[in-house]
Amino acid sequence: MDIRCLAPLSLLLCGFAAWADDARPASSPAEPPPAIGQATQSILDLQRSGAVAGEPRPMQGEVAARAQQRYLDAFNRPMPDTSGNSGGAGSSMPAVTTK
Repeated sequence: MDIRCLAPLSLLLCGFAAWADDARPASSPAEPPPAIGQATQSILDLQRSGAVAGEPRPMQGEVAARAQQRYLDAFNRPMPDTSGNSGGAGSSMPAVTTK
């Protein structure tokens, strides 16, 4: 399933759940709330099954060519050094100094 489908799908499922909750008659007995994580598990099961998956839509034409070129160009640049973090500007880790 395309990752871009997950956000709209989850919003759709949440909206349907809210609508279904509001559509219940007021005279029906109150049901206990679902267990924590049950909604998430249901969404993951739905995603895993592929029951609501759309057809894959590959990139075409100019967009595909530019994305492929950007990918290939990445191999022309050196890999950034991530093993030794100096703690400089833009770093999320504080600098470690030894005395």
